[in-house]
Amino acid sequence: MQLPIETPRELNIETFESVLNQIMRNISNERGIIIDLSNVEKVKLGGLLNLLALGGALKERKLRKKEEKIEADFVQLILPNEKKVKNYLHQMQLVAVSSIIDNCFINDEELAKEDAKKKKWWNKEKALWKEGKVDEGRFPFYPIHYIPKIDSFYPYAKIPGIFESQMRKFINDIQDVFCPTLKSILKFPEKAISGFKKQNGDLVAAFWQPNKELYENIYRHSSSWGAIAIQTYPDRVVMSYVDIGLGLRETLGQRYDVKTDGEAIIKALEEGSSRSENSPGNGLPIVKRYVEEWNGKLVIRSGETRFITSKNQNSFKKVSFFPGTQIHISIPAHKNWRNEKY
Repeated sequence: MQLPIETPRELNIETFESVLNQIMRNISNERGIIIDLSNVEKVKLGGLLNLLALGGALKERKLRKKEEKIEADFVQLILPNEKKVKNYLHQMQLVAVSSIIDNCFINDEELAKEDAKKKKWWNKEKALWKEGKVDEGRFPFYPIHYIPKIDSFYPYAKIPGIFESQMRKFINDIQDVFCPTLKSILKFPEKAISGFKKQNGDLVAAFWQPNKELYENIYRHSSSWGAIAIQTYPDRVVMSYVDIGLGLRETLGQRYDVKTDGEAIIKALEEGSSRSENSPGNGLPIVKRYVEEWNGKLVIRSGETRFITSKNQNSFKKVSFFPGTQIHISIPAHKNWRNEKY
């Protein structure tokens, strides 16, 4: 028996909850799941990354109702009819990355081929963006970047510097691609982009420090794979990070007395809360500080709680259980920043 899941016309971090709720209400273990995006007319970055995490969670049997684990024989994805939306999903490499993650979505070969074409196209575009030669009105993005779990690096994981070199390549790549747009379109000041500061023995550019810290968090703390994607718009830049690992409560509960997902999120926002031998544990506190200084928005979803901070106002909402941690950041153009020191 198959369970068809209808999706709203716009897929974002809010409407993702309705997709998840349908599954939680209706799934039984003998069913496969068909996620039908055919009527979707718009996809936001956060909704896209959450969708990928959903496919992975179903494939790895990490969803649960109460204490019962939810199992699905297969998860099929029907892509949107809207050509622009389908094109966007191919550009962001949704199908290609899902095939890396143990084929968490069933798709036909034609869709995978289309992803491959778009990857070649993006590599050419990336070279143009680095040189500042992209036509006005086109904004750079970073397709879904897959971070394998530590075990996947074996036997390379034990070689010093392998993970660090991969992360450095990612950070350098996005700096080269996005800095011209951040300066010319979003009017980010030089200090915010290239204001270097010492962090954990390394020099890290101010704006991309959150990327470095959250990249490390996924790799070192999630116990599972993770994914990152970035998108610029005429008035903002958006970054999304997802994993389907332990989640904040289980991770921090090994060291602190946190009884709820909300308490775990609050603890994770304290400096040094996730400190380890290889990490200062300041990832989310740094992100929150930048978001507040730059008048942005931060959304953290972990377990059964979603936390939002925007314009220095914090709110919590109870949501359906979902494994791991999903983080979404939006930073507006410089004219809308609060902090005058930038």
